[in-house]
Amino acid sequence: MLDIVLVEPVFLNYKNGVKTYRYGLPSIGLCILAAVLRDKGYKCRVIECEPLKKTPEEIASIIAVEKPRYVGITATTSIIFDAANLASLVKKQLPGVKIILGGAHLSAIPKESMERFKDIDIGVIGEGEDTIAELIPALDNRKDLARVLGIIFRDGQGPVITGKREFIQDLDKLPFPAHELLYPAFPQNYVPMYNNFIRFPASSIVSSRGCPAQCTFCDRTIFGNKYRFHSAKYIFDYLRFLKGRYKIKDFLFYDDTFFVSKNRVKELCNLIIGAGEDFKWTCAGRVDSFDEELMRLMKKAGCWQISFGIESGSPKVLDTINKRIDLQQAEDTLSRVKRIGIRTKGLFMIGNPSETRDTIMQTIRYSRRVNIDDFTCSALMPLPGSEVAKTAHLYGDYDGDWEKLNTANVVFVPFGLAKKEIEDLRDEAIKGFYLRPKIIFSYFGFMLKYPSFIGNLMRGMRDFFIFLSKE
Repeated sequence: MLDIVLVEPVFLNYKNGVKTYRYGLPSIGLCILAAVLRDKGYKCRVIECEPLKKTPEEIASIIAVEKPRYVGITATTSIIFDAANLASLVKKQLPGVKIILGGAHLSAIPKESMERFKDIDIGVIGEGEDTIAELIPALDNRKDLARVLGIIFRDGQGPVITGKREFIQDLDKLPFPAHELLYPAFPQNYVPMYNNFIRFPASSIVSSRGCPAQCTFCDRTIFGNKYRFHSAKYIFDYLRFLKGRYKIKDFLFYDDTFFVSKNRVKELCNLIIGAGEDFKWTCAGRVDSFDEELMRLMKKAGCWQISFGIESGSPKVLDTINKRIDLQQAEDTLSRVKRIGIRTKGLFMIGNPSETRDTIMQTIRYSRRVNIDDFTCSALMPLPGSEVAKTAHLYGDYDGDWEKLNTANVVFVPFGLAKKEIEDLRDEAIKGFYLRPKIIFSYFGFMLKYPSFIGNLMRGMRDFFIFLSKE
């Protein structure tokens, strides 16, 4: 028997011909929660639904066999109905179990979520580590939940939100994520997205929280705007732990923006270089944070790719979404990073507020002109909790149906455009970028340099051909 089961309810499926998945890696957040609970003496397990390739009913039965007193489920908006369905299925088999929901969706709109999903008993709002460490003992000892900060619970009159819990300032106090508590076992059962890793096994890492930027399309409900980070020593020790225990030497830093603290990144790189570690890693950053000395050090320490959120090739659209970057500066940064020998990935969106067909074409032309090796293009998805979700109706037609809020659907259509037009332009942007000889030859060159990347590329090509053949 277990005290608590923590679940990531991502079920493998296709939407509009596109495979929907996070990154084929476990939830770092749940693994940290499991480590916190383990250190408090609780028996727990983290279940990742996608790699198990089982139905929600089968997952509920797996949970029921363990007879936990508590089931914790995390969910973004795109999987909130999967989470709610799983909660209902578990309740049918374990009527006395307490279901605790956390994650971005509930944190953004807690009361609406609790009112809609009746099988959720308690919601955790914001960062969960300190909250869960206080909540479980409070439930065990039947203490007044109103005294537990950072939750929403039912009291007979309706949902009650307790006081706000402050952000964790010293992230180094947190234990390493408890990968050993994962089911299925890590890392052999997890296949990450093809273009983020060179070798396998691989892992993602979250080394910081919070983003100081003010982009209107982001939901900062959980981690806020204040940038907080693990120390270089903590991250270096964690990398070496993953290497020693799981033979992992390839990493994706899954931070919103990695090099806000340049001194920390320099210290981390020097630790890696000084120890002679053969690590390969990728990260994301802003184009206005370019530092040539830092990038050269990152390259020496194993960084082979940086993702840059550019979003649009239209200055007007960038102003509307408060991106606060200069397109010429972005173009210069991408070229300079490439000259250093680091691959670049451009992250773009279309169908933004104030968008027109002309601005979308500006974005497409810009993405093909600048020096990037990889390209992602999605339609704007106004997430609950983001500023754009509150103002979208001023710029176009917005379908805020939670079930439609995933990256495969177009839910916001700016005035003067049509949904089909945005879908066609998104498809044109992706196909047109990758079917150019320049990009095809660059991939072949990369495979010659890193033969281990061939398997990654084959998986990527499979999904790309599915994308090309969709109706």
